[in-house]
Amino acid sequence: MSREDALSKAQSSELDLLLISETSTPPVCKLVNYGQFMYQQKKKEKSARKSAQVTKELKMSPKISENDYQVRLNKAKVFLSKRYKINLSGSIEVSASDIDKVKGMLPGLKIK
Repeated sequence: MSREDALSKAQSSELDLLLISETSTPPVCKLVNYGQFMYQQKKKEKSARKSAQVTKELKMSPKISENDYQVRLNKAKVFLSKRYKINLSGSIEVSASDIDKVKGMLPGLKIK
């Protein structure tokens, strides 16, 4: 079908002529409602972003040094700013002397 015929058919049916593949011979076009097509494209992109969610894991223990704790805390902030999910994991074998240190770790993870 020639370009003019395709354009006249699109106008008569009140649709838009959308170029699908211009590198093929002859170029491939499609009659679509452009607003609806763009809505579907955005919907596909949004669902693709949801399924491509990245999860990062940070491991901590109560006997972690202050510097290592700050490094992990800063990394968590960076990951959260990039909208990654974070899994905090670690093993806790708490003695009486470590209880205060474990309680002190939790408030520092709040992001403002």
